[in-house]
Amino acid sequence: MNENYIIVDWLQFTTSVHSRSQILEMFGLTDECFLPARSGGRWEQVDMINKVRIEYGGQRNDISFTASGSGCRYIETAYKNKNQSDIDWYECLTYLLSYKGDGVNISRLDIACDDKNEVLEMRKIMNAAKNEKYVSRTRVKPERIEGRKEIVYFGSEKSKTRLRIYNKALERGVEEKWIRCELQLRDDAADSFISNLQEYKDIGRTFSGVLNNYLRFTTKNPSDCNGHYDDLKITKWWTEYIGTAEKIKNVKSVGLEYNYEHLENLMKKNYASSIKAFLLANDGNISALLDIVNGAKLNNKQKEMLNEIEHVNADSVEGW
Repeated sequence: MNENYIIVDWLQFTTSVHSRSQILEMFGLTDECFLPARSGGRWEQVDMINKVRIEYGGQRNDISFTASGSGCRYIETAYKNKNQSDIDWYECLTYLLSYKGDGVNISRLDIACDDKNEVLEMRKIMNAAKNEKYVSRTRVKPERIEGRKEIVYFGSEKSKTRLRIYNKALERGVEEKWIRCELQLRDDAADSFISNLQEYKDIGRTFSGVLNNYLRFTTKNPSDCNGHYDDLKITKWWTEYIGTAEKIKNVKSVGLEYNYEHLENLMKKNYASSIKAFLLANDGNISALLDIVNGAKLNNKQKEMLNEIEHVNADSVEGW
């Protein structure tokens, strides 16, 4: 991915097979001065320093470790000061994954790529999102507050995979070009990313490959291609950002050929007039329409799409 900066921007896990001292040693935090913090109730004791949080004790037999973005930067500094070398995030992540099923659960992993080479422009990204010129595995939610933030979300807040693309320079209030693409991965999505990392042994290649499979910005709206998505052309700027990365599948999710936008466009183009005619024939009585759809079975693609949408669980609507 060109000369961009790949960083671990959030790490959260629990372990029942490591001691507090072993965790501190892993991240070079042995000699750091942690301070007690208020417990959230799940663990009895909480130690915290610069957004690094360790929770333990009480009725639970495991330890919780959380490092936010600034916490990860603090770990990098502390580790280098202690070991005179950079922390190897690849080694840390793959080590933790090796204990999956034996007491370690990685609940969240954020991987971010900072573009400071002026390859990406928020104006182009916001316009592409607004005009639906992209192929994605989930819905998009652009948000712009003039002078304060520019951000596009792909995926709901509760999704196992969520992508944020935002103007980091605007957020920080600095005069430079700085766009951040950040993958927020939860549970098996985090495990899957680390598993891919083990295979490709390069965090940049893994990030760009997973991102390339999850999102592609296109020169036109996919709904104008009559389902022939292979004919879509990827924008030059997104191709330049991704580089030559192959697509890497990161956990099972909605296929490129089916997402909410595709469903909505399908309804508008093929069924809207029929639904309207049916309602007019029934004097606008929507219950007649509901009688038809009640009990209809969802296929797997529809279920996966619904599960990507916040507050909707496909299993809970079966038989509705």
